[in-house]
Amino acid sequence: MSFLRATGLCTNDVRQKALAFQRAVFNVVFNNRDDHPKNFAYLMSAGGEWALAPAYDVTFCEGPGGYHQMDVLGQALDISRGQLLRLGVEETDMTGKEVADTIDLACEVASTFTQRAQDSLPGAITKSTVRTIQARINQNIALLK
Repeated sequence: MSFLRATGLCTNDVRQKALAFQRAVFNVVFNNRDDHPKNFAYLMSAGGEWALAPAYDVTFCEGPGGYHQMDVLGQALDISRGQLLRLGVEETDMTGKEVADTIDLACEVASTFTQRAQDSLPGAITKSTVRTIQARINQNIALLK
């Protein structure tokens, strides 16, 4: 069972499915390949409603052999825009435009990683590491254009 389908079954909330899709897109774009099921959780409210827990263990990670732990429709390496579009349309109640906009927004933000890292954490990340991360992000963005 996919993460998006599980989210739909647990929460019965289309907004939570959209959020799950946003997280999947984030992981692809920002190269968080340590995206295994233990890095996703749900919380139950006092009223008995389930929702995705806040995101955690979200970091740049090359993954074993460059593969994502959680695949996108069977693909765990070099995930394409077409695969994410199909995932979003098939597994959420989002329109094709909403799915495309989600992907585009993540790519737009990711393209500015270097500047954001320097502004938010001046000197905390070596320039070499920032270059490595941005280069990988740029490769992922190219696959999603």
